[in-house]
Amino acid sequence: MSTVAPSAFDGQLGREAVAIDAAHVRWWAAAGPDEVANGLALCSLHHKLFDRGALGIGLDKTVMVSSHFIGRSKSAEEAALAFVVRALLEPQAGSPPPREAHVAWHASELFRSPAREAS
Repeated sequence: MSTVAPSAFDGQLGREAVAIDAAHVRWWAAAGPDEVANGLALCSLHHKLFDRGALGIGLDKTVMVSSHFIGRSKSAEEAALAFVVRALLEPQAGSPPPREAHVAWHASELFRSPAREAS
């Protein structure tokens, strides 16, 4: 499963990672299959931003940040705006990246375009 580029959050409780979610690229309710090629590993905050269309994935496998998202604090800048056009991390060996059809669905149905451009 691909992941968004690393951020400062790395929580663990005992031997278990906490606040890391498996996010559907194409929602299950919109005929998105429960398969690795339809998933991303995201922290809880980025999962919420992804599901709301503030974050997306470009067909070039970079992170898109909606120009409609307004970061009104330093933490908002670090949590979202710092990811503009950063590459997704590659999935673990043997795991597929998000399927292009699911990425295209998310871009057309959820992502709040236009995407911000790198500065």
